Formats: sequence, C-alpha cells, structure tokens
Amino acid sequence: MKIYLILVIATFLVAALAERRFDSSILTTLQKTNSVNIIVSFKGSNTTRIVNELKTLKTSRASKAKSAYNVLKNHADTIQANLLGKLSKFKSILPIEVTQLWITNQVIIKYANRSLFEELLTLEEVSRITEEQHFKLSRNISRSGLVPNAEAQWGVVSIQAPEVWKSGFKGAGVVIASIDSGVRGTHEALKDGFRQQHGWYDPVYKTTEPIDTLGHGTHTMGTVLGRKYGIGVAPEAQWIACRACPDETCSTLDLIQCGQWIACPTDSYGNNPRCDLGPDVVSNSWGFGRTQFFHNVIQLWVAIGIIPIVSTGNFGNVCGSILSPADHNDAIAVGSVDNTNQVSMFSGRGPVSATGLMKPEIAAPGLEIYSAVHDSDYSYDYMDGTSMAAPHVSGLVALLLSRKPDLIQSQMELLLLLGAQRIAPVNETCVVRDDVYPNNHVGSGKVNAKISFDSINLLFP
Repeated sequence: MKIYLILVIATFLVAALAERRFDSSILTTLQKTNSVNIIVSFKGSNTTRIVNELKTLKTSRASKAKSAYNVLKNHADTIQANLLGKLSKFKSILPIEVTQLWITNQVIIKYANRSLFEELLTLEEVSRITEEQHFKLSRNISRSGLVPNAEAQWGVVSIQAPEVWKSGFKGAGVVIASIDSGVRGTHEALKDGFRQQHGWYDPVYKTTEPIDTLGHGTHTMGTVLGRKYGIGVAPEAQWIACRACPDETCSTLDLIQCGQWIACPTDSYGNNPRCDLGPDVVSNSWGFGRTQFFHNVIQLWVAIGIIPIVSTGNFGNVCGSILSPADHNDAIAVGSVDNTNQVSMFSGRGPVSATGLMKPEIAAPGLEIYSAVHDSDYSYDYMDGTSMAAPHVSGLVALLLSRKPDLIQSQMELLLLLGAQRIAPVNETCVVRDDVYPNNHVGSGKVNAKISFDSINLLFP
C-alpha cells in the first residue's frame, strides 16, 4: 500500500511539473532542507483588468489607492479563501509563516514542508508555485579623490538642482519611498526628513524603527533628500522606507511585500493600512535578472499615481544588460553617467532582450557619489553604481512635484525627457549608435532639473 501511494504521488508530481505548475527547484530544496519558501499564484485572477480600470479613475492618488486596496483585497480574499483556510490548519502542526499578497493575488508561504507542498498541488485554484529567489545587492564603495563640496555635491550640481532651489522649490510636501537595505533613521542628514506615521516596514526582521546594517539604503536616500553638505537633490522632501535587502541579498518574496506596503502603507507591525499615506515617488536601486515577478507591482503603482524610478543595474557595457524591473514599460529606468559626462562602463544598457524596448529613459550621475552611510550618525562616503544615479532622478521628480503636485507618471517622464542633455559618446552601438538620441545607453540623455522645471509652465500651466 505504501509503495502504491508513493507511485501515485510521484506520478502526480511528474504531471504537475509537465504542466509547469511549479518550479522544479522546489523538489531539490525540499530534498536538501526539508522546507522551502514559496509563493502561490491562482487561476481566475483579474488583477490586470482591475488595475486597468483604476487608471481611468479621475480622482486623487489617495482615493485611487483606497479603491485599489478595497477591490484587490476583496478579490484576493475570495479567490484565496480555500487555501487560507487549509493553511490555518497547517499552522497548528507546522511552523509556517503565511502572508497574503492582495496586490498580486498571491500567497507567500515560508517553511513549507513536502506534505504541504503536495497538498497545494491538489488544489484546483492554484495555477503555479514558485520558489523564493535571492540576488545580491550591489554595493560599490568608491575611494574617490574628489573633495566633498560643502554647498552641493558634484552630482547635485551637475543636474542643476541648485538652480531650482533658487526658485524656492526644494521638495517640500513630497513623500519619497525607498525599497532597499533600510535607512539609518538617526543620521544627521536624514532624521528630520523621516515621516514617522506609517513610515517604516521590515518584512524580514520585523524591526519597528528605521535601521540599516549595510549602508546602501542610507546612501541612496541621502542622495534623494539628505539635508547636510548638499548631498540631497530635494532636501525638504520627506521619506519612508521598506527594508527588503538587509543582508546584501534581496528576496523576491520580501520585495513584493515591500511593493504592497508602498501601495498602501501599514504600521511597522504590518497592521492598520493607510492607503492615503502612500508616497508620491518610489526609488528602486535594485534589480534582478530578466523576470516579470515585480511587473504587476509597477503597474499598480502607476495606476494609483505613484511614480517608479528604477536603476538599470551594474552589468553594463553589454547590450541588453538592463535588469528587471527597470525593463518594465512603466518604470522610469535610469542609467549612470560619470563626472566626465560619459556613460559609466557599468551602467546597464538596453534594449530589453525579450521585447526590444528601448531603455533606459534617462541617465544621471552615478560615479563617485558622496552621501550618508550607516556607520554612525555623522558618517559619509563615496559609492558608485546606477543605484546612485536613480536617487538623483527621484529627488528631481520631488522638485517638480513640489512645483506641481498633480503631475502623473507620463507627464513626469515627458518633463524629464525634455530636460535631458546629450553627453559625450563612447562610440558604442546597441541597435542605435550612442550619439543618436534616444539610445539604449542613456536614453534621452542626462537629466537637467532646471530645464525640466522651466518646462512645467509651458506644458502643464
């Protein structure tokens, strides 16, 4: 009888694998460790249709976010009801952790054993089971010979942010979110910009106050809005943050949880959602392969009025090296330029390999960038990477929003492209030459805050 059951289960698993209902790596992981972290997707999901309908609403960002939460949460509750009921029973005998993702109509299950996994495959409503993936967060310390400028750092000056400051706009009233390694919330350059209400979430370690043990997130946020030594592009903006990459690696499961939190922030315990407290901009200095796992999150952000800025990744100098989610059509992808006004060698290039889409949209300073780090409340250092370029654009977007708060993603992208300045070519060709614009090296060119700012009255009076 026992042999018969084993044969039945084996046959069932082979059939499920043939239907591509689960990652084959799950079986390998279960064999090695007896448990696996997975994400469960469902048949009959209408999230794309719902998101498209949200785009047509002529309401405020807060109203759209509330509508999105209510509709998508009800949709997820209905489709996931059977599975969630079964998981509540498993919780009494297994140390599993279960998280509902209303934003993508999925369920995260951590520490699932083989019997639970096999039970999931029997559920008709389950369309796919995917294993958690990890990737390394690039953190490139640059021992620069540059001398820090007390008024404004070279990247901030290079994009002409101080020229916008002279008009009285420094990002006031704008909230910028970050998904990164965290933020040292007590740092002298950042502490006064932290919006405490529903301003921090850590799906990994459940910390309740902003923390960063790596430094990457502190550095990127410093470039966005740091208030010391001219490190920040928008020094009067506020920040909130979600910590998905605390240990030099990022998990796909934690990134999606952060994406959901950005759309409708909760308190630091994951309770009491307040969609009206969502950010205006989200800065993403991370990337992973060429995958679509985060694409639905990007789509929802844009649908409810949150502008996504994403770095292209540091695997450049090769055509098609741009990473996800910068390769998504709705993401404003940012490449890197250096202080000689050339594209950085490491900057991820387009086009998108799967679609041929030209990327990035824009470029910004990303070499020898001086900003806050995590070592102490008074520590600063240089870093290199497209991770440093994207925050310059996030800060610039905040400057433009402080002038005209109702700008939407497509309008913002137009303003950025109109302000873009050509850079010195390096004689590369990725479908088009790098002296032809737009191109797959720096898009329309290096951002210019002053020109984009002055274009607001012309285009959107």
